[in-house]
Amino acid sequence: MKCRTCNLIALSGFVIAFILLFNKRKSKQGHTLFVSSGIEIDYPVIDIEKQEVTAYITYKEKLYMRVQYNLDTRETKVTGSLEAIKLNPLVKNKFPLKDDEYIEMIKMNAEYLIENEKKNAGILLK
Repeated sequence: MKCRTCNLIALSGFVIAFILLFNKRKSKQGHTLFVSSGIEIDYPVIDIEKQEVTAYITYKEKLYMRVQYNLDTRETKVTGSLEAIKLNPLVKNKFPLKDDEYIEMIKMNAEYLIENEKKNAGILLK
């Protein structure tokens, strides 16, 4: 009788293990690995009165592009290009974004930065 019970328990254990092994749920969560490209965008000048933001785009501490954006006139002045970085064969496919995409990103950030500076200035004046 004991052997029959042991066999039944062992068999049920194998069945449960089999079910768990082959009916393994697939996770709906994924993992993303973020690797920095090394390109840095710095905003050294945020002028509230002129509604103007200046951004420097650097790679390995070397300045490649300067973007000056005026929110009132929607005028953009660009000096330099990221093409010099892309010509390097070691980093050729590392930067998927183009100059225009970086400029658009700077414009969006400029609007946020100016609004944020206005709010902070309003708090300080009160």
